[in-house]
Amino acid sequence: MAESTGDAASAFWKKKYYVIITGASVGIGRALAQAFSREVAQNSVFVITGRNAENLNETKRLVAQDAPGVEVVAQVMDHSTATFDDYRKLITDTWSKISAADGILLVHNVGTIGDVRKYATQFTDEKEIDDYFHLNVTSVMTLTSAFLEKFPNSSNLSRTIINISSLAAVKPMAGAGIYCTGKAARQMYMRIIAAENPTVTVLNYSPGPVDTAMQRELHHGVKELAEVARGNRKDASTHGNVLQRIHVH
Repeated sequence: MAESTGDAASAFWKKKYYVIITGASVGIGRALAQAFSREVAQNSVFVITGRNAENLNETKRLVAQDAPGVEVVAQVMDHSTATFDDYRKLITDTWSKISAADGILLVHNVGTIGDVRKYATQFTDEKEIDDYFHLNVTSVMTLTSAFLEKFPNSSNLSRTIINISSLAAVKPMAGAGIYCTGKAARQMYMRIIAAENPTVTVLNYSPGPVDTAMQRELHHGVKELAEVARGNRKDASTHGNVLQRIHVH
């Protein structure tokens, strides 16, 4: 499942890009960082974020191995507490590392599944709910706002935003209420961004069931989702589809 807008993607690859990928310390985020780094021009700058410094530095090492001409900035960041001002600073501090960029790319990959042992009506703790949505929705909104504030239409840069989505954004799954709600909110938010910013290429991309630690936890807690995924799992290194989407749209 993917939906996109904009026409900048036809000239995306082999250009000098400034890229931010959240949640890049493991899994899909790491695979995307590696895949994208092989496609951009030398002297591109990749900013990767995550909470685990060791894993994040491993992603940095892998990207440097795949694309030695790309500069990688590994920024330890907790998106569950990050603010708009934090994102402003992140972008300001790292944008200075690139000169004469052809375009910019923001990938919203960070996310959690929440407590899959609970049904929707069992979420009664307001703080638990607020914390979940700050990480999975609010941080996406504030980072996007900081990104588009820094790079408005007048910047004349090719601007692309990718949201890593899920079947859960459109299919209700018993036992995954907070996860489905968060994914649906993110997907709709990105559609609004596309409607309000027609010169920005926006892609809601669902890679399908991917064999990551988070997905295994979700399968364990939610039998219905495990049934959907059975026989259709992919390794996190399977990144060709999203590359093709950017080429096509």
